Amino acid sequence: MIAKFRQLSDMGWATYTKLFTSCVAPVMDYGAGVWGYRSFPKPEAIQNRAMRFFMGVHRFAPLPALSGDMAWEPCSVRWQTAIFRLWNRLVKMDESRCCKRLFLYDHRTAEEGGWCAEAREIMVRIDMLQMFEELRPVDLRVAAVRLKQADDELWMRAVHGKPKLRFYRTFKEERSPEPYLKVNLSRRERSFVAQLRCGILPLHVETGRFRGLELADRTCPFCPGVIEDECHFLFVCDAYAAERQTFLAGVGVENLTNTFKEHPRQLAKFV
Repeated sequence: MIAKFRQLSDMGWATYTKLFTSCVAPVMDYGAGVWGYRSFPKPEAIQNRAMRFFMGVHRFAPLPALSGDMAWEPCSVRWQTAIFRLWNRLVKMDESRCCKRLFLYDHRTAEEGGWCAEAREIMVRIDMLQMFEELRPVDLRVAAVRLKQADDELWMRAVHGKPKLRFYRTFKEERSPEPYLKVNLSRRERSFVAQLRCGILPLHVETGRFRGLELADRTCPFCPGVIEDECHFLFVCDAYAAERQTFLAGVGVENLTNTFKEHPRQLAKFV
């Protein structure tokens, strides 16, 4: 997929996503209905690498930001949905078949472990235990929504738990594809915006930690005594005043600094 990307020089988010979901994910997820109740780092690393490549960020970019901006379906959600598909097939299968007999045995002995025990644990997490107890098919649409909601809660906690995402969490409230990934930017331009959002742009607030500096000492080289973070870089620092005015003229905002000090969540429109 990366070779195709380079061969075409670039491609949009929709095309790149379609390539991944059509050519890569089915190979990674083969047989997930059997083994998908566990977490496997290798397939997740493949998906993270694909997101990282498209956004143009390095391997130290926080994963919650990649997942939040690309908004690809998490591996765990795909795998657990595959488990429910297999569950539905087994539930509807004729009882004369060997697979069905083994399934019913595993269901009766779920307290001792096994595949049915893992399926039941997933159903408990999304409040669908009744389907397990009554051996009824699972509504895949409802299950997918609940699995996503549960995973989104984990994602939000991860966003708030990452120091690098101090700027990101001021405006990112839900996991959804961001406009800057869908518009016709070059990969270099997309990379710059992604680095800024992910907190890995080489500003002193980020590079200072690699030198062991306290937060108060990671100051702007042009503004003594002021921490050089993303907000300072974008809206305050006089060294970029000319570029800022060009930007303001393009977006039609007279005083960007005051506007975003009062309404920080409006950053999502511009960043």
